[in-house]
Amino acid sequence: MTTPERQPNTALVNAREALKMTQRQLARRMRDEALRLRLQGIPEIDYIEKAIHRCETGRTRRPSAEFYLPVFCAALGKSANELFGEVTSNGAATDGLTVVSHKFIPIFLGADAATHLAADPAFSTSTCEWLHTSVATLPYPDGTCTLTVFDFGVAVFHVVEELQFASISELALWRRKSYPAAQRAVTDLLASRWPSLDGTPEYVLSAFWVTDTCWSGTELTTALRLICVPNVLLERDKEIPDEELLRKAEFTELVRLRDGYANPGITDFGIDGVSVGFASWAGVSYLPVSQTRAITQPELVSFETLVQALWCYTDMIAKQFELGEVPGIPDEYDSKFLLRCRTALTGAQPRESGQLRMMKDAILDTSRLTEQLKQAQEILRELRLVGR
Repeated sequence: MTTPERQPNTALVNAREALKMTQRQLARRMRDEALRLRLQGIPEIDYIEKAIHRCETGRTRRPSAEFYLPVFCAALGKSANELFGEVTSNGAATDGLTVVSHKFIPIFLGADAATHLAADPAFSTSTCEWLHTSVATLPYPDGTCTLTVFDFGVAVFHVVEELQFASISELALWRRKSYPAAQRAVTDLLASRWPSLDGTPEYVLSAFWVTDTCWSGTELTTALRLICVPNVLLERDKEIPDEELLRKAEFTELVRLRDGYANPGITDFGIDGVSVGFASWAGVSYLPVSQTRAITQPELVSFETLVQALWCYTDMIAKQFELGEVPGIPDEYDSKFLLRCRTALTGAQPRESGQLRMMKDAILDTSRLTEQLKQAQEILRELRLVGR
């Protein structure tokens, strides 16, 4: 991936230093000016300070006109042209984002195989939400990999990679190409370390934890919606060369950022001034605006790991039933177990924060796991009655 050449914004640095202010002091003044101007969605001081650093180092060439541009001008007493030069023909272009990519790759092994795998010394006992698990850390190229084994027969690979992209389109293209590579990598890991086990991943689900962006206001909201379903930027024809595919996607991205992006399949679970978060069938995107009040990465990872494990388990039950086969389900993981899972998933916990509940509800709604649990329950009940 190529990174565009960055030129420090000396005009912005000189304007700040002429007032004898540090970046932190300028951030405070910009927040004061934003309050005076009665702007909406004002970020915290730390977030504004990061934006100043990005602009001064040239990572962001021209900030959004909805928030940062007017407060920069008001705080420094300069015009937009003096600080950032002439407006380009296509307006404020994206100048990059930094994300922590979380891939969840479930594999159904069966309860007996899960017990055998968990007995390996590489695993230690743990819990995922309320369920007992066994966890091991495995080598993975350009990232980290954790394997969580559930007693009911599903193993979930969790791959973490910290990445920088010049655009959402670049993220979308990387995501599309990385999915089959990730499936091959975890299949090879399983085969090389535990060759007696039989199982292959059928899908990959992504969650993007956004740590740095160049957008604000409505552009930021649109950007997080696109990151939640990045494939909408890419044409389906996989024969198109990557360069042309990326060029077309970036044009679409600029239009979406300008006009907004509405999708009924996306559920919002962000809180104004705290976070921007979305869930969809394709995955999750989340940006913590307030580090002390937002949900944490471990909270998101734990719940998504559980959701994908149960989704894989119930999907296996449905597929075997459709083929006329009887799923080999141990009694302790039958319809009553699925009912307990559904009750625990949908019920609020006494010490659970409101936004954590919002995140869980959004993921459950868009993954359709609740409906799938109900269907699997009905299948297992029906098979049990027939077998009597």
